[in-house]
Amino acid sequence: LLPTCYFEKLLDLFDLSAIYVDKSTPQRRAIDWLLSETITRNSDCSSPFFIERYALAVAYVSAAYPSLYNTSYIEWPDEMAMHKAQCSWGNVTCSGGRVATLNSPGNSFAGTIAKEFVLLTKLKTLNLANNQLKGIIPTELGTMSNLEELYLEENQLRGNIPSQLGLVPSLKKLVVHENKLNGTIPTELRYIFNLDQLSLYDNYLSGSIPTDLSTLSKLEFLWLGDNELTGTIPPELGTMSALRWIMFSSNQLTGSIPTELGLSLNLETLQFSSNQLTGRIPTEIGILSNLQLLLIDENQLNGRIPIELGNISNLEALRLNDNQLSGPIPESFGTLSILQSLKLEGNYFTGNVDPIFCRDDESSLVKDNSVVIYVDSDKVDCTCCVGDSPTFSPAPTVTASPTGEPCPVVPAGKCSTCGEGKCVRNPFVTFRIAVFDRDITCLEGEALGLAGVLSLDDCKLFKETYPEIPSLCGCA
Repeated sequence: LLPTCYFEKLLDLFDLSAIYVDKSTPQRRAIDWLLSETITRNSDCSSPFFIERYALAVAYVSAAYPSLYNTSYIEWPDEMAMHKAQCSWGNVTCSGGRVATLNSPGNSFAGTIAKEFVLLTKLKTLNLANNQLKGIIPTELGTMSNLEELYLEENQLRGNIPSQLGLVPSLKKLVVHENKLNGTIPTELRYIFNLDQLSLYDNYLSGSIPTDLSTLSKLEFLWLGDNELTGTIPPELGTMSALRWIMFSSNQLTGSIPTELGLSLNLETLQFSSNQLTGRIPTEIGILSNLQLLLIDENQLNGRIPIELGNISNLEALRLNDNQLSGPIPESFGTLSILQSLKLEGNYFTGNVDPIFCRDDESSLVKDNSVVIYVDSDKVDCTCCVGDSPTFSPAPTVTASPTGEPCPVVPAGKCSTCGEGKCVRNPFVTFRIAVFDRDITCLEGEALGLAGVLSLDDCKLFKETYPEIPSLCGCA
């Protein structure tokens, strides 16, 4: 039998009498396991060995067995079945004889996270990522004063992020992305002064981004994308000098991109895609010489592209597509020597960019296909860019009028006129109209019917945005 002193240590956690009545609890199964071995019996009552062993046993049963009501036998891992000391287990490392790390990712655990982890008072790393764990994140984890890394990502956890985690100042990495967490981001997280990674993306979090997060002076990675966050981007983030990666994509954020972000000189990635941001692109972003990824596509940004973006010499990917930007594409982009992807389509840019990107010499950005540039081929002339079509293969000849007048071959992604005032389309691309004697004439729309004449419904669609089109196509 186990010495009485062992059980006395557990009295603060649960009612011992209840354990012996109810055999369907992880706590009871852990006690039964401890009773079956001699290694625990021979340990010193003053040693933390028993408590840590008990905590690990409860944690395993809780995680591996969603229900114990019809489970008569626990299939313990080999090292536990052989009653080896926990410091010799493959998923455990110890320091000074105490459990310091527990790594159990990718084990298909479908149970819950046990509150008994708090008994591992020297634990620094807890990794239960990439399982199928359900339930909530125990609030008791907020009492683990030595915890530095908490990895619970890629599970099915629900409920709120415990505000009690703000009571763990030693925490450096809080990684809980790809779960089903909801509620708001706790403002108490601002007290985790040593935090360098906060990864909450791909959950169901709502509310605004707490401005108090700006107090986290050591934070390098702030990943909040793919949630339901609203409000504006806090300008206070510009005071966080350690920030390297901000990812707020796929939320419902509004307002403008703060100019203060130009003060975060260590930024390597800014990712604000798929929000509802408005206003102009701050020229201050051009100061961020370490920036590698600038992804602000699928918003409602307007105005011209700041020429200062051409000063970001380390830029590898720039996505400005699907906004309301206008004007010419800056010639300064031609100096972005390591750029690999440039997406500009879905805007109102104009002009000829061949001199910028399509040079025949070694300074060309597209030499050896080292960079892919996406543009609206109906609005911007660029012979070395990729249009909003899957191929540049020539399209077959199409007929533009009811009289059978043939149209010339139109390269996919390009537009052409076919007789004065006639509207033609290339079947390899989205339906378009082309109007005679205009420089930029292709517009996205539905099938347009007979050549040269828009249907009245189509005409109404175009009239407000492109008032010249109805008169030129004969449906004014």
